[in-house]
Amino acid sequence: MGELKFGYGCKMLLVIIVMIEVLDICKGNQCFNPDTVSDVHMDSRFDSEYFLVQASIGPVDCIRTCKSCGLCKFVNFNKRTLDCSLLAVEGQLITDNDYISIESYKWNDNMMGVCKDHNCPYNTLCVVEDDNYTCIPLGCLIPQIDNINVTSFYSKLLWNFGEVVEYACEQGFFTRTNATCLSTGQWSDFQCTAFSKCGDNSVCGLQEEKFYWLLLIATETRQKVHCKNAIGPSILLAEYNMASTPAYKRTAGSCDLIPEPEPQAHDMGYTDYQMTRVILNPLSTKINSPGFSNSTYSLQDFGKAGDCYAGDNSSECGVIGRFIINTRNTGYKVKTSVKWKTWGTAGVIANITWSPDGHVIEGYCGGNCGGCEVDGKILLESDPDFTPLFESAELSFCRFPL
Repeated sequence: MGELKFGYGCKMLLVIIVMIEVLDICKGNQCFNPDTVSDVHMDSRFDSEYFLVQASIGPVDCIRTCKSCGLCKFVNFNKRTLDCSLLAVEGQLITDNDYISIESYKWNDNMMGVCKDHNCPYNTLCVVEDDNYTCIPLGCLIPQIDNINVTSFYSKLLWNFGEVVEYACEQGFFTRTNATCLSTGQWSDFQCTAFSKCGDNSVCGLQEEKFYWLLLIATETRQKVHCKNAIGPSILLAEYNMASTPAYKRTAGSCDLIPEPEPQAHDMGYTDYQMTRVILNPLSTKINSPGFSNSTYSLQDFGKAGDCYAGDNSSECGVIGRFIINTRNTGYKVKTSVKWKTWGTAGVIANITWSPDGHVIEGYCGGNCGGCEVDGKILLESDPDFTPLFESAELSFCRFPL
């Protein structure tokens, strides 16, 4: 008989515990019979990331909160804490005795009062206000801005007020201001701008001396450019490029080469170019790049040639000034509209030839002292037949703020 009383007492205790649990979730007209209501899963929760947790007084209040937010479709209601986790994605059901999971979007809207059929934006909550409703911002959704890094923004369904997206722009673009979620539910005023100048890299950190991919605004194409502090953009010349005003002269009536004892006094010299500085708009080369060239005697301008050998009559002995521009394997070509003109005394252009593919330009010029130089700028264009390997330069990925 004692054992029977003990067993009876245990059963009564279990009933009391269950009743307490039910009472905990039945405050404020929150009770419902899960056996008569569809889309309710007792002692389980959806294994999905919530975008917001709200306090509630019970499961029905949790459902009402969810239906007040356009982004919410499911809820996980915690029977212990009464917290209401709002979900946009269902996820897999897993057993958890502390929770009730509910497919709230299937519930009738009659519980919503004036918020029934509300048209609040997805990142807001419909709140009853007298006989009407207002939409209260909860956070920020993905902004409608070109060239944002969608991977960063999609990492959260709803961004909290004050949160900053570190990698807000896709690779190759940067922002000068923080991408911050404001209390209005809108993002701060930021734009994703293409890296188009060497100096742009300093926005995201210290600019390193290396090759970068920069967007040429005029052509909307990315080009490989070398950036160096205090120097600016340059391009690597993969082949032999040179310019010369040879340090020789001759006497009247003879074609013998006579070394000039003071070549620098006449700006004579030989220059080999490994790189050449460029102007990005309009795309063109600078005529001298002392930081990326080797010279004997005086620096010779890119694309310039001359001599003090030809004299006033270059037909007698010819000319010895020479230049070579070779843009093969650079991703660039010299525009065919580029022309040359004479300079100095008795300057003459003996011959300037272009290779069939347009990459190699070789010229012979001279005078007394004189020669030839580019008439205007050495304008460049993208080479449609060659693009450097992507791995040969860096496409910047900007982390802001630092």
